[in-house]
Amino acid sequence: SSIAIEPEEKEPYILAYVVMEKANELMKLTAEFAREKKMKVVLMSENWDDKDLLGKDVDCRYIYDLGVEEWLGYMENAAYIFTNSFHACVLSLIMHKQFFVGARSGDKIDSVLEMFNVSWRRINVPENGKAIDMPDVDFTEADEIRRRRMEESKAFILGAISSVSEREHTPLIPDYDSFIAHWEAGRGAALAEKELAEKQKQEAEQKAKAEASVSAEQPVQGEKKKPGLRGLLFGRKSK
Repeated sequence: SSIAIEPEEKEPYILAYVVMEKANELMKLTAEFAREKKMKVVLMSENWDDKDLLGKDVDCRYIYDLGVEEWLGYMENAAYIFTNSFHACVLSLIMHKQFFVGARSGDKIDSVLEMFNVSWRRINVPENGKAIDMPDVDFTEADEIRRRRMEESKAFILGAISSVSEREHTPLIPDYDSFIAHWEAGRGAALAEKELAEKQKQEAEQKAKAEASVSAEQPVQGEKKKPGLRGLLFGRKSK
């Protein structure tokens, strides 16, 4: 890939790429393979505990945070790939990588393995045997299946585009100008109604404030008016 960044590792390594779920069995099988091959494991996982599952005797580099470019670089340069990822399976087929697949919920991985006749790469299925005993994938058949599927996809997409361009179209809005005029008129009426409601609200608030102010100035019935400042100073009562 032109955007891939080459990893730091220069010696051959096994890439263990684990996503979404705990993969205890896959880690165990990866460790067995690494011991047999005497190879380093580059582990990419969301779970730090997966490193411990490989065992202290397995040379492992744990990587958690990296970008797409670095990830592609590790995929391209791996000698072997152990994974439970759909995307890693697909890229392994495209990049011609010897890969082994662990357990994963859902059926996407099963579908792609069946499509390319490589279901036997499932190492969580006992009858498939151990990874170390599996023959290498011959990607000649996989490449031909992918080429054929791509041609079918192209034909479908171009056929759909052609049928759309050739058929008679009925506009979703037959009279666009009338539609816009009607929409603008309705929008204008809605704005005018909103402005009127806001004005009435403000007038009501002002009226309520004015009435409250008048009520506060008027003495309560039966209450004597308190003497003003002049009365207090000169002993006169306010009238």
